[in-house]
Amino acid sequence: MKKVICNMAKTLLYKGYAFFHSELINNFELTLNKHSKSGEAEIVCSLDLNLTLQNYKIQKAPEGYILKNKYGINIGGGETVEEITINHKLVELLQNEDNKIFAVDFKNLEARPVHFASEFGNVKLVFTEDAPTMEIDGVKMHRSQGISPWQDSACKVKDIVKRGMNVLDTCTGLGYTAIISVRQGAKSVYSFERNPAVLKTAALNPWSAEFFTAPEIKSNSGSVFDAIKSFGDGQFDAIVHDPPRFSHAGELYSEEFYDNAFRVLQFNGKMFHYIGDPDSAFGKKHFGGINKRLRDAGFDTTISKKNYGIICEKRGFK
Repeated sequence: MKKVICNMAKTLLYKGYAFFHSELINNFELTLNKHSKSGEAEIVCSLDLNLTLQNYKIQKAPEGYILKNKYGINIGGGETVEEITINHKLVELLQNEDNKIFAVDFKNLEARPVHFASEFGNVKLVFTEDAPTMEIDGVKMHRSQGISPWQDSACKVKDIVKRGMNVLDTCTGLGYTAIISVRQGAKSVYSFERNPAVLKTAALNPWSAEFFTAPEIKSNSGSVFDAIKSFGDGQFDAIVHDPPRFSHAGELYSEEFYDNAFRVLQFNGKMFHYIGDPDSAFGKKHFGGINKRLRDAGFDTTISKKNYGIICEKRGFK
């Protein structure tokens, strides 16, 4: 996704939060070091996790850093200020929590980590140079080396979702695949997520906003393993299947689930099944068995090493 640079505009904080992380503080330091004599500098940075970029003035002060926008910073509750102060306590917190993201409420002077726990795993929003990713019990849910989490999500969608399709998104995550499906013209996207900590994380992520507002997206709390049994034969034109790792959701790699996925998919429809690096220890151990179960369910399969998954097609005639 192309980043937008907002010039001569008020800063609109997402849900009243400015999002801070150690890289942002490092950017402040590097910029000010280049202008050490004046103690003030122009800086382009983002307070919504790289979704938009904006021009500010940054100043080093005894209490910390002062970030200024003469057009105003809307800090929520209808209140607009010209500057916000990132005090030493917040700076120290961020520097000690590498890659951890904090949502900062400057109206009430509170900082909360975007980190939630549940019986299905501890979930954390993680900073990248583009869209954030998410970790569940320390395992990243997107590729982020050499590819951004947003681009990774697009790879799972682009070859199977076309305009006018009804799509099943089996695991919501941060909602990226559902959003991209709608942008590609999907008529409807049914998305399922059983982990409430994941949905809480997505609700605080600026990049996920469209997931909660797009009328085409039908968000469901619960396991798709159970829900898929209630869908009609051939109800979906495409399925995006991006489950958690096998140890967290083994049922989503089962023959029973694949049988139901085949049943609810239209003839000539496709499912993209993300698995992970086929050359990793997990991939070498499980790719073959997963591929066999998919073929036993009736799918024609093509392994996509580039996109770390399997394209599954239900061949036939409508």
